[in-house]
Amino acid sequence: MRRGGDGGVRLEEAVKMAKAMKIEKRARAAEKLLDLLLSTPAAEKIPAEIGWKIVEYLRVGRLSEPEALGHLIYTLNLLEPEKLEEILGGGGGC
Repeated sequence: MRRGGDGGVRLEEAVKMAKAMKIEKRARAAEKLLDLLLSTPAAEKIPAEIGWKIVEYLRVGRLSEPEALGHLIYTLNLLEPEKLEEILGGGGGC
């Protein structure tokens, strides 16, 4: 996975990764990424602004859109990079 200057994926890069996903795989990816986010013991490290954006995407039913997926990828790269790689790398079926 490409890394930004601080060692993490930048939000813009995460959105590009989401846009590159096949449309038919986005809903399943969103489900798996949300499950991972909700189960992480590092949830307190989620940046508040990003967390609220993810909640809003979920509330309006847009979690599988590239912008929302990008926020999930960005956040999970901060919290659970190995598990994120498993999901995006195909180990999770995405």
